[in-house]
Amino acid sequence: MTLTVRTDHRVEEQLATYALRTNQTKSDVVKQALSEFLEKHAKEPPTPWDLLKDLIPTEAHPALPSDLSSRRKEYLSEYLEEKHARRRRPASRNL
Repeated sequence: MTLTVRTDHRVEEQLATYALRTNQTKSDVVKQALSEFLEKHAKEPPTPWDLLKDLIPTEAHPALPSDLSSRRKEYLSEYLEEKHARRRRPASRNL
């Protein structure tokens, strides 16, 4: 594919000097530079799912019980009972 690009005189001189020093054609230098630029900058931005998928529990990585939505009151009651039981236990004191 042919692509024509207009540059100012300074850029053309720098390109010619670099190509001569590295024993490459100007075309090869520009192709490599475009390829590296596009590899770095033309990636698709991450979707919201890509950003959050590690934080959301799945069947493969369960962080919470799978029936939490249907048994939330039961789980909350168990949690509160355990919490209050810990408070009622006398702390061992070193005198």
